[in-house]
Amino acid sequence: MKSLLPSPLLLLAGLLALAGCQYVDTTPMATGDQVLKGAITCPPDLTLPADASVTVWLLDTANNNIPVGTQTIRHPGVSPIPFEIDYTASDLEVPHRVRIEARIEYGGKLRLMSGHTHQVTSANARQPFALTVSELSGAGP
Repeated sequence: MKSLLPSPLLLLAGLLALAGCQYVDTTPMATGDQVLKGAITCPPDLTLPADASVTVWLLDTANNNIPVGTQTIRHPGVSPIPFEIDYTASDLEVPHRVRIEARIEYGGKLRLMSGHTHQVTSANARQPFALTVSELSGAGP
């Protein structure tokens, strides 16, 4: 009479097949490929000229403000100006201290800059950031 028990090789093949069917969390924080989103608001009476460019940085203040991620937007149009910066989730882990900063240049000069420092952490990185830039003193047209 034939045995009804599966062979050890058949059991091993079944276990390997089940191991390949495990659940993998593919949410952004689990993959390491992240996008930080937000918008930059300019003063209400300011119209940016055609040669304007906006640069938004994620800076690691624990490492001499080394950029973790950046985006430059040429010809940004009207405010609010949306941005998206790619970064890696591990860049927000201790010992890193990451902040976000925006600058607007036109006419070959730095004209506007975000004044308030926004710390970026793994807890708030999924929420859109609202950055407000203001004119630098003496940076008028």
